[in-house]
Amino acid sequence: ILILDDKSTPFGIKLIERLKTNIKNIIAVEVGNQFSQKNASCYTINVYNEQHVTLLFDKLFKDNIQLSHILYLPSYDKVLPTIMDVNELIEGQKKTLTGLLFLVKAINSKKEKLFENKFIHLITVSSYANFVLGQKELNYAKAVLPGWIKTIEQEFPYIKAYHVDLDNDSSLEKNVQCL
Repeated sequence: ILILDDKSTPFGIKLIERLKTNIKNIIAVEVGNQFSQKNASCYTINVYNEQHVTLLFDKLFKDNIQLSHILYLPSYDKVLPTIMDVNELIEGQKKTLTGLLFLVKAINSKKEKLFENKFIHLITVSSYANFVLGQKELNYAKAVLPGWIKTIEQEFPYIKAYHVDLDNDSSLEKNVQCL
């Protein structure tokens, strides 16, 4: 399992800790500004930099790492941003989709080399992308995620794409259990 986490919330850290109790092969990727490898299972990359994402997948291929699942967490926020005008909305949508686009391109380039099954499961976790359980707020920049995720499967049939929009009013532990 490859987990990309921007560490802006404790959610990713807690999820990684929980998964490591049951799964041994977890590669944690922290979102940062520079590409670096801390050890065989821990990297830092800028997910909005296509070269970093490509370099990560090249490194995984070189190290004979086989993946079955990718969890993409940079779309999960605890804070709902205020969008003042159309330009801010467009920039927010670009940021929401850019990291995923680079990730899908990297998956496509290594599809026969990195994946232990016929399919790779890409799970994108977000908050405020959909109205959840009476939630009154929506992040309009992330509202494009559900449709875009469905499109991925149509364009790339070997990617099983899922979108999970978690309720931020729930406890951290409850959200971790959902995944």
